[in-house]
Amino acid sequence: MKTPNLLKVLLMSKLSQSASLFAVVALTYGLAAVPANVLAADSAAAETKPAATAAVKTEAKSETKTETKTEANIDSHEHRKDSGEACMISDPGQSEPIKFSCTNIHPNCSESEKVIETLALYAKAYVHQDYKTCAEYMTDDITTFDVLKNKLIVGKEAVLADMKARLDKSAPGTDSPLLSYTIDHPLAQVKGNKACVNCIGIKVYGGKHPRTMESHSNYVFIKEDGKWKKSHFTTNWKKVN
Repeated sequence: MKTPNLLKVLLMSKLSQSASLFAVVALTYGLAAVPANVLAADSAAAETKPAATAAVKTEAKSETKTETKTEANIDSHEHRKDSGEACMISDPGQSEPIKFSCTNIHPNCSESEKVIETLALYAKAYVHQDYKTCAEYMTDDITTFDVLKNKLIVGKEAVLADMKARLDKSAPGTDSPLLSYTIDHPLAQVKGNKACVNCIGIKVYGGKHPRTMESHSNYVFIKEDGKWKKSHFTTNWKKVN
């Protein structure tokens, strides 16, 4: 009779759901007793499997969370860039009395960005009375139109002399010194080696005659030997307050 063996199987089955098929067969046919190490190994495997599964799920969840966070940071950075928050050229810690900034920059291509940067470098050098740097960003035959005198000024030397004469009237130490110069919303259109920039210029004066002046300015640039240089500009300054 194999009944005792069958009962033994049922009892062992109740005691341990994780017994191996080899152990069940052995008990049923009375081949051998179930080795303790087999039951122990099978039980350990049963306990290890849920733990391993949980570890895999936790790792996957962690990776997903990290990727989501990284994407959120990138989106946040792009949003700030698009909103114009980070698009500004300025020198807030400069020691010079005339402050300069170029605000609301939204270039439509990498080359237009270079043109705007050149304009900003030129303008910053101007308010700092660094005429040598200004000359480096001017073509030899640069021109500018004096609206008040209805006169065209031609050539680098003549243009630099006119710029210096204008700034000397409002230099630090004068009755109404220039306090700040801002280039706002510069828009650059580039075609080949030529570029045109439209922007709003804002000058703030202090001293005995405080006022704010504004100009809707136009600049023409030409690329020479890989460097953008100003070839013409027109400004028309008017008092706004």
